[in-house]
Amino acid sequence: MQILPAIDLKGGKVVRLLRGDFSKETVYEENPAAVAKRWESEGAKWIHVVDLDGAFQGEPKNLKWVKEIAQSVSCSIECGGGIRTPETIEELLSYGVKRAVLGTRAILSETFLRDCIRDFGSHIAVSIDARENKLTTHGWTETVSMDAPTMAKRLEEMGLAIVICTDVGKDGTLEGPNLSLYERLVQSTSIPYIVSGGISSLNDIATVLKLKGRRPWGVIVGRAFYEKRFSLSEAMALC
Repeated sequence: MQILPAIDLKGGKVVRLLRGDFSKETVYEENPAAVAKRWESEGAKWIHVVDLDGAFQGEPKNLKWVKEIAQSVSCSIECGGGIRTPETIEELLSYGVKRAVLGTRAILSETFLRDCIRDFGSHIAVSIDARENKLTTHGWTETVSMDAPTMAKRLEEMGLAIVICTDVGKDGTLEGPNLSLYERLVQSTSIPYIVSGGISSLNDIATVLKLKGRRPWGVIVGRAFYEKRFSLSEAMALC
């Protein structure tokens, strides 16, 4: 199982939000590329990058810093936030980003998603972001009437390679992951998945490793790393 340190970008700075609320922001670093280099030096094989401004505004706003991150490290980068066109995916891949993470448009447009799966294959993932069992879109500000396991099954049937599943209510809270969400996902589908939201301790990592049915491909860790609850090397050793 992979441990993916998160780099969330807002105005070119590395921040964390509480439950996706832009008014509840903590700035941790002002040099995203330096942060990426630090995670790589500590052993990261993958880094999860989110353009928060892009997710909220519907088009990428931090591409300059995404490019700097991708070109400053040799580990794999996945990046999401405001990706609504094939041209944006192509641009990210040209920077060296390994996987573009789609959200709103992939959830709302089956035609767009099928075209992306056909054209980009394993170089895309879809982020399934749930609040109170309903999917969210547009930077977590709107909901649609479908739950995460149902969407994951649909994505698997389309041939998607991997999903990222986030409990929005847990994100940035350090309250532990929503295990029932992932257990329902595992029961509904066999698609590889990444756990995101609420990781606070090594015990949370250990618990995720023991999820009933099938362990995740990876776990994204954000605030817990920045607040030094545990280290990347400790998490990787546990895995």
